[in-house]
Amino acid sequence: MSRPRYNRRANLDLIVEALVRKWDIDLAVNQRNDIMLERFYKVSGTAARLGRSQSFHHCTLLMSVDQGMLLKSLDSPMLGVESKATKSVPSSVMNLKDKVPELTFELLSEVIGQHFLSGSHSPHNADKFEFIHPLDNIKYPGVDKILARLLSWQWIYGKTPAFTIHRKFVGVAFHELCTLEVVIKAEQGKLTSLTVALQNDIVKNKLDSFVQSTLSFYTNYFLREEVLLTPQSISDMQQKYSKIVSETFSNSPEAIQLAKWLSDSVTSCFNFV
Repeated sequence: MSRPRYNRRANLDLIVEALVRKWDIDLAVNQRNDIMLERFYKVSGTAARLGRSQSFHHCTLLMSVDQGMLLKSLDSPMLGVESKATKSVPSSVMNLKDKVPELTFELLSEVIGQHFLSGSHSPHNADKFEFIHPLDNIKYPGVDKILARLLSWQWIYGKTPAFTIHRKFVGVAFHELCTLEVVIKAEQGKLTSLTVALQNDIVKNKLDSFVQSTLSFYTNYFLREEVLLTPQSISDMQQKYSKIVSETFSNSPEAIQLAKWLSDSVTSCFNFV
C-alpha cells in the first residue's frame, strides 16, 4: 500500500476483530504491536518495510506451529555478534488451534479475508474473496523471477547490514594457557575485516609469526573481492589451510594441533553461513 495509508496498528486490529467476531476468543494488540491471546501468549509476528512511497506489512499468525521447531529456528548460531539490528525478545506463545480446534489455514484465511473486504469502500468486494496460488506464473506473470531472486545468494546474504562478531577462545599452546581473540566484520555477505590475536605474552612471543601467517592466509583468501561468504567457500578455505599446515609442519604434531585449534576457532565464527 502507499506510505501515507500504512497503519500497522489498524492492520493488526482488523485481524483481531475478525477472529474475535468469529470465535469470541480473548485477543488484543499490546503496546509492542503483538497480538496477544489471553493477554499473555503471543500469537503473531510482525515486521514492516517502509519505502519512500510504498509500505509493506509482513504479519504471521501462530495457527498450528511446531513449537519445538519454532524455538530452534529462533536460536541464532551467531555468538558474540554486535549489530544495529532490533533485539529479539523471547515470549510465551500459543497456537490459535489450541483455542479453536476446528481451525484450518483455509478457514482462518477466509475469515480474515472476508472481514477485510467487508470494510472496504466497495460493498460488493466481499463476494470476490478467492484463494490464489502465490506461484501461479500464468495469473501473475513474472512471479517465478521474483522467487528466483528471493532464493538467490544476493538476496539471502548480499543484503545483510554491517555486523561484527567478537569472540574469545581458551586453549593450551606449548604447555601454556592462552586466549585467542577473533574479531570479524562483515557486510553484504562479504568479509571486510578479520583480526586474530593471542593474549598470552609468553605464547605470543613464540607464536606471533605463526598466528600472523594464519591471519594472512584468511585475509588473503576472504578479502579478495570475488570470494563470497558461502558454505562452499568456508569448506574450501579449511581444506586449503589444512593442506598448507600439513606440508609445512609435517614433523611437528604439536604445531599441527595448534594450527587446527586456530582454524577451528576462526571457522566457528562463520557458523552463521
